[in-house]
Amino acid sequence: MKLIPEHLRRALEDGTVAFFCGAGVSVPSGLPSFKGLVESVLNDLLPAAAMCPPGSMGALAWRAFEKDRYDEALDVLEAPRGGGFETRDVRERIRHHLSKKRRPPVDKHLILTQLADLDRSGGRLVTTNFDPLFERACRSLCKSEGLRSSLRPHIAPALPPAKPDSFRGLVYLHGKLDQTVDNKGLVLTTADFGTAYLLEGWARRFVVEMFRHYHIVFLGYRVEDPTMRYLVS
Repeated sequence: MKLIPEHLRRALEDGTVAFFCGAGVSVPSGLPSFKGLVESVLNDLLPAAAMCPPGSMGALAWRAFEKDRYDEALDVLEAPRGGGFETRDVRERIRHHLSKKRRPPVDKHLILTQLADLDRSGGRLVTTNFDPLFERACRSLCKSEGLRSSLRPHIAPALPPAKPDSFRGLVYLHGKLDQTVDNKGLVLTTADFGTAYLLEGWARRFVVEMFRHYHIVFLGYRVEDPTMRYLVS
């Protein structure tokens, strides 16, 4: 059985494939899915769902979570005027759960790094993850090949045009985890997604342009992921 269809093999050889990777790619390395991340944050900041008074901020957040509206659950949490928390308090929990001691990049990251040619100057890969595991995989791969890594990360909203003559390197479409207290650059809540895909639209413009020029291979997503909702809306 061929793991990669022939037409995709040809597209890979022609350099017209862009891999689009979500949280499922990093789960084997010990990081949570988006659902698992939101659930951990809710458990950190709120009583159990059954203990939250009806109509309270906590009840609304848990209800959104139970309906697979994970970005909405975080949006409710980040509403101090509605009884929620300050942005920095929520995102400190995000940073905590994404920064726990974890295993190094696994074969999945290394294979995708190689398929996407991230160890070469013309490679490209898009991720909605906030972790740096593809960068680490690229350094590891280059070291094993005796090469010097020339990987160029692009961190949203500072994205390159998704055109063949300008789209190179690793794109963090929803931002990258940093060492600041609030990590405001991460796309997490409904408001964040609205800004990225609708209000300012920089994520939408990038994705539309990418679909115009490349064959897109999605990896590590579930149907209920907010990214999928915004891409098909």
